Amino acid sequence: PGAAPYKIVTFVPESKSGTPAQIKLFSYPNLELKDALCTKGAFRATMVDFLWSPTGSAVLVKTSTDMDATGKSYYGESFLTFMAGDGTLETNVGLGKEGPIHDVAWSPNGQMFVAVFGFMPAKAVLFDDKCRPTFDFGTGSRNTVKWAPHSRFLMLGGFGNIAGHMEFWDKNKQKCLGNIKQPGVVPVAWSPCSRYFLVACCFPRLRVDNGFQLLKYDGTPVFADRTAAGELYQVNFRPAPGVYPDRPVTPPKQRVPVPGGAPTTLTAITSGAAAGAEKAG
Repeated sequence: PGAAPYKIVTFVPESKSGTPAQIKLFSYPNLELKDALCTKGAFRATMVDFLWSPTGSAVLVKTSTDMDATGKSYYGESFLTFMAGDGTLETNVGLGKEGPIHDVAWSPNGQMFVAVFGFMPAKAVLFDDKCRPTFDFGTGSRNTVKWAPHSRFLMLGGFGNIAGHMEFWDKNKQKCLGNIKQPGVVPVAWSPCSRYFLVACCFPRLRVDNGFQLLKYDGTPVFADRTAAGELYQVNFRPAPGVYPDRPVTPPKQRVPVPGGAPTTLTAITSGAAAGAEKAG
């Protein structure tokens, strides 16, 4: 992704004779070995995933092997390398917990990424686009990160062999907005407006209790539908890129006394202050 000159990253796996894997970054059309912007050797690396920033400013290289030389993990070993798109920075991503790398995801605006890693309870850390850690989400039962389209909200969740625990975070405020537990849900997705989160139980992964549910950005249930026919094959939001503006968390409501009557629920800010809050958020 990104504008020209386009960047290309290559990987040659570790050989059986012990020659380390080779990761090289090139700027097209200069693709001779001598033209590499950046080169890194890696041991215990037989497989790779390239995770480009949406802007093309950097690439995360996740290398892995089926075997864990230490015998600590059934899932093998994995490592994460950061490379700047212009080749000026190459470094190992500092993951301060032993164990596998469960998930890594760039924010849609390409300004940061989150890594979920380590033996359970897994740790999650936010890094900026220079690979500097900026926020620690702590540990929890999680193996997945899902960014909302506006890069404000994100979901940290545990799926598969983890029983559907989900945490909803406001990245701007560095605050957990809520958490819920929804076992057996696949798929999950954010709405184009970043205000709603979809969870579903689909056939054939689950043959009973098929249906979907809409949650608010903080995990509050909004709507649920169980398929009368018993089988739900697919559900998702219709794409609408660029249609909805970024919005902060809706201000909480509070009950205020009304002279001569029962307490009334009012939004705790005026419309003028709300506009200021939208801008400040």
